[in-house]
Amino acid sequence: MQGYRLKGKNHNNLTSEVIRCVDSGLWTSPSGCEKKDCRDPPISGHSSRKYNSTAYESEAIFQCESGYHTEHNTTITCTSSGHWDMHAPNCTDIDECTTGQHNCHRNANCTNIIGGFKCICKNGYDDMATSNTYESAGRDCQDHNECNDPKGTHCKYSRNQTQWCTNLDPGYYCRCNPGWKGTNCDTKPVMLDFEKAPEVCAHGDNEILDPINIPNGRFPYLGKYFDVFRPNLNGFLALNYPPLYERYGAENSTLWEKYVDNHIVIAPLWTNIDTRNITGAGLCVHVLSNKTSDAKDMKQIEDLVQQYTNRSDFSVDVAIALTWRNATIHSPYMPGYELIKQQNLSMQAIVVTDGLYTYLLFNYNQEQFSIKPDNYTPVAAGYTYPGNFSGKILADRSNFTNLKNGSNVSPAVKGRWLHNVTYITDDMWDEVRCRKFHENQTLKEWTRQQLKNSYPCPCYEQDMKEDYAFKQNDSLWSNRDQYTHCYESWFFNSHDIKQRCCFRFGELRKEYPFAIGAEFNNPNNSILEAGFRQCCSAVNSQRYCHLYYDVNPPDDCSSWSPDDEGVV
Repeated sequence: MQGYRLKGKNHNNLTSEVIRCVDSGLWTSPSGCEKKDCRDPPISGHSSRKYNSTAYESEAIFQCESGYHTEHNTTITCTSSGHWDMHAPNCTDIDECTTGQHNCHRNANCTNIIGGFKCICKNGYDDMATSNTYESAGRDCQDHNECNDPKGTHCKYSRNQTQWCTNLDPGYYCRCNPGWKGTNCDTKPVMLDFEKAPEVCAHGDNEILDPINIPNGRFPYLGKYFDVFRPNLNGFLALNYPPLYERYGAENSTLWEKYVDNHIVIAPLWTNIDTRNITGAGLCVHVLSNKTSDAKDMKQIEDLVQQYTNRSDFSVDVAIALTWRNATIHSPYMPGYELIKQQNLSMQAIVVTDGLYTYLLFNYNQEQFSIKPDNYTPVAAGYTYPGNFSGKILADRSNFTNLKNGSNVSPAVKGRWLHNVTYITDDMWDEVRCRKFHENQTLKEWTRQQLKNSYPCPCYEQDMKEDYAFKQNDSLWSNRDQYTHCYESWFFNSHDIKQRCCFRFGELRKEYPFAIGAEFNNPNNSILEAGFRQCCSAVNSQRYCHLYYDVNPPDDCSSWSPDDEGVV
């Protein structure tokens, strides 16, 4: 495997080994594999280095000494060949002041003078020293935190709006207030941040992550449920288990059906993305569910969906968030850590549902969306329709930059798009409403209390026939057979309850099927009737009937005695 070698000091960076069958009839033991070792990183004058490992994919960070700087990359990476990808950076003097430079405060400038040097505080810093000669060296230059530009001549906005400014030498430095970003602080960050740690983060080229289970195991997408997904670093995820290796996006619906290979694919930007050897680059995956620990992260998603759809009743059940940061486009001519200086990409795909309605939220970073694929490199944003697996194409290589510049939710939030992928079948609709009905704990407790006030059912049909408080009514259970007979009390009793009892082969049915709950002469009865239609509908083959009977259970005959016969 790329980046790995045989274990053992004598193997150096060998990647293959021959094992032999010996006299004993056994194979010699293989050495096994380990990451290649680049050994200690190179050294450079006037700099220090920090690193935790020298194995493949490890990084070493260099820092120039005070008074020195570099224009080269300060991070180098151990490559799959077992060598560091770059030389150590060359640290040179900051200015012409060479003697005693380290004595100057970092907020002071050093100037050569005859016989020594002089430290002068930079513009925007107060000299708290009694002298600025080399003896005191201006070591007490302190930021006075005041901007001599109160009207915002150099900064676009004043301090109490979206920017505040600080005097630096040379000129002015404009900083964005918290919650704002950009050169002119004119837009809020479009990508969401999460407090919860990601389930997984990965970087590389053409990497496919392991399958990830979806909480609750029922994620609706255009009329079907899914319980697993697989992210791909090339700008998409698939809502099913088999991996999808295609590197380039399908730019029309015909190609999409071919490329997705019977996968449900959701792609904020599907193309050959590279995150190798780029500091801070990669894909991080968050899976959020209706747990207390995820509440704050889910609330920010929920608020956006409610705002953009005007559905105040939308309550997040599960959300999947994929965030690509500091990525670039794969190039055969330039390594990613060089290309990202001119072409970068950060974006986010959030797939969210309340158990019935499902939306895709695509966010494209304003500051990092400068990719320029070659003319022959396919690029596509879109998502799969089930059925024939054709695609809804949102953008291709000719217009994908519109993803950053536009929005379908608000002109003030450029780079944010919301897509509705809800399709509710009759089966799904009944199931969801049945499950909501089943969550009614108050109703569940109420029906159990009513059972104590109802006429009890006999345990056997022969006793029922002798109980004059009941009459036979086989229409109570529409799917009865010749072996099943149902009875109900003649009238509502003083507690407004009409008890019902069904017998199969002469024995009381206590559980579904062939069980039936009581009827109540109050508003709760209409709620129970609706719940019965939803949970026991023919559309879903009555497979959720057990949820209805958990709310409105039939009598179990435990309170019946022969003395009840003939009670009126």
